[in-house]
Amino acid sequence: MTYGRPQNYFLLRFAGRRLLVIDDDVVLDPRRPPLAQAGVELTIQPEAGFWYESLAAAQEACPALDLDPLAAHLKWLGLPLSEAWAQAQREPGGLVVGELPGDVGECFGADARVMFTRSQLLGDPAWATMTTQQLLLDIETRRWLAAHPDAGRYGLESQIYWRGPAALRLAPNRMQSVHILVGFDNSSLLPPTIRAGPGEDVLLSEAARCIHPGSWAVKLPFAVLHLREAPRRQPLPADTVVLGPERLLVAHVRASMPAVVAKRSGERMSMLGAFCLDLAAASDAELTDLQIQHAAEYAARVHFGIEEQLSDASLPAAWKDKLEQWLASPNYKLDPVSLRARIAPNAAVRALAQGYGRALIAWPRLWSFCRERFQ
Repeated sequence: MTYGRPQNYFLLRFAGRRLLVIDDDVVLDPRRPPLAQAGVELTIQPEAGFWYESLAAAQEACPALDLDPLAAHLKWLGLPLSEAWAQAQREPGGLVVGELPGDVGECFGADARVMFTRSQLLGDPAWATMTTQQLLLDIETRRWLAAHPDAGRYGLESQIYWRGPAALRLAPNRMQSVHILVGFDNSSLLPPTIRAGPGEDVLLSEAARCIHPGSWAVKLPFAVLHLREAPRRQPLPADTVVLGPERLLVAHVRASMPAVVAKRSGERMSMLGAFCLDLAAASDAELTDLQIQHAAEYAARVHFGIEEQLSDASLPAAWKDKLEQWLASPNYKLDPVSLRARIAPNAAVRALAQGYGRALIAWPRLWSFCRERFQ
């Protein structure tokens, strides 16, 4: 299962139930993290990412685990936060509370529960274009790269990745990906996503945060293999990257969260749908300004992140050479002409926002009907 249509179908077909969803090219061969840690982390810190020159090297670094991956998901999926918290404290190594942002107060409400579970990935990361995850390394990945300097040589060409935390992670919902092997607690109303195109997983995650402020995610400390028969074409710095309309829609959903204040989940979903329709009704000038601002913020973040790594004496020269090539890419220039060249047509933004807004407004009744129909 890869795109939004099957995700939406499963959310309707199994309305009122928990469900596990697996990508169509996943192999259920659970693997240990390369830097495994005991215990449970309570944090939303960025996840580490490591890459390997071959699948054999990755499998050597990430040995097989003797566990049932489906049972591991079901152990946590749907638990009230109080039970998940107690269960985390009983895990070997206990519960370690890390850094949390100041806006997570609602996540500790009486209805807080684990609504998502996710396995990690070992293999093809499913990136069609160069991503900030590849270019902007978190602290743990930098330490790993400093200890494995030869990995800088093939870092942006490798198609064998590990991405995920080293320990089991309990976090306020920041799923960002609902691919690979994922659990949904669909016993409560979950939102749809866009029917097709990139970013549908991130959009579902962000919309779910609006609908259920008390939603939590458990990211399990094992990976399943995600393999492709043919390698992907590697993106090049000279390739033109247009920021798709789904990026602006995700940003709009995220910005709308403080204003979604209805008590019931169906009402919150309809309110979010109305905000999406407001985006669709914006003028061409407003949409253009929003997109240019978004493109500028994206390029500036990449610029800052690369420059900061270039000044890090611990990172290998081979990695820095690759970063300098991408720093010179036209995709990260900040002049007005370059920014305009990277935005989507306003008509595409308007059509996507209108379609998604209407879907959100209709979804609660449709979901309730399917829950009664298929129980």
